[in-house]
Parts: sequence; structure tokens; C-alpha cells
Amino acid sequence: MMSISGGFGVYRRLAQQRAQWSRSLAETLWAHKAMIFNAGYRKVGLLVLPFYLVFELISAVVELLAVAVFPAGLALGVISPEVALVLVACGLGYGAFLTLVSVIAEELAYHRYPSLRDFALLVYAAVAECAGYRQLHAWWRLRGLAAAVLRRGAWAAEPGAEGQGGPAFGVPARGGHVQVR
Repeated sequence: MMSISGGFGVYRRLAQQRAQWSRSLAETLWAHKAMIFNAGYRKVGLLVLPFYLVFELISAVVELLAVAVFPAGLALGVISPEVALVLVACGLGYGAFLTLVSVIAEELAYHRYPSLRDFALLVYAAVAECAGYRQLHAWWRLRGLAAAVLRRGAWAAEPGAEGQGGPAFGVPARGGHVQVR
């Protein structure tokens, strides 16, 4: 969750970072596209890379399409207000539930939060992220995907981030394929 005290500088940096991560993922998946759904790469080719493709890269497109299409369907009368309310409550509630379960499981396993107040703030953040932040994060990821597809500029320089340029989207990695065992 982003800090309010950091102002727009923190927001801008967080947006750039998330877009860069998405761009890097798109470029990496493109460079290794022959591995995706390839049984020769076993778990990496059949599970790991498809997971990243569907749930990390393409999910931003699906999430933002839903955010755009849902209100349009409501405005055009395709979706009734009662059904819309139930869908919003279920969607946000399910997202909050999954995050909340993860937070509770982590606390039970690792006891990282010394006070009940710290844990309560984390629970609040887990619920609040479902309305607003998650959609904003999807927008940042979509910008990163678009930058990779359109081959826009190099990554912004970060302290300690030398050498992150990597191959352009659509350019295969050097050295061919590596067999994963």
C-alpha cells in the first residue's frame, strides 16, 4: 500500500515501478515464448510461464475491460442495478476475503506484527486495497504491457539498476533455449 505522506513523488515512482515490472514480464515471456506450454520444459513450461502469462500479464487487460464494460452495461440497461450491486459486493468481497485470509495465515505462521493495532491496520489495508488500489495497479500494469508491445523507450534509470535494458520486445534472447530439468 502506498504512503500518503510521500505525496505524488511516491505515487509516481510506484506507478513507474509497477509499469516497468509489467514491461519486463512481457519482454521476458516474449523472449521465451517457445517455452510456454512446452512439455519439454516440464513444470516451468507447463505451469510457471503460463501462470505468469495469464494471471500476471493478461489479467490487467481483463480487469480493466471489466471496469469499463460493467458500468456501460449498467448504463445501457443490460445489467439491472440489483444484479450490479450483488456483482460488485461479491467481486470486492471475494478479493478482500482472499487477501484477508493470506494476511491471517502469514500472521499465524510468522507473527510479524507486534501489536494488535499493527495487525488491525494491515487487515484494514487488505480490505481497502480492493476498491481503488487494485484497479490502479491494473492500469499501471497495462501501461507496462503497452510499453513493451509498442517498444517505447528504455527503462528509467534507477539507483543501482544498471544493466536492466535487456532485449527489446520481440527480440529473442541470445543463446537459444536452455533445457530446464
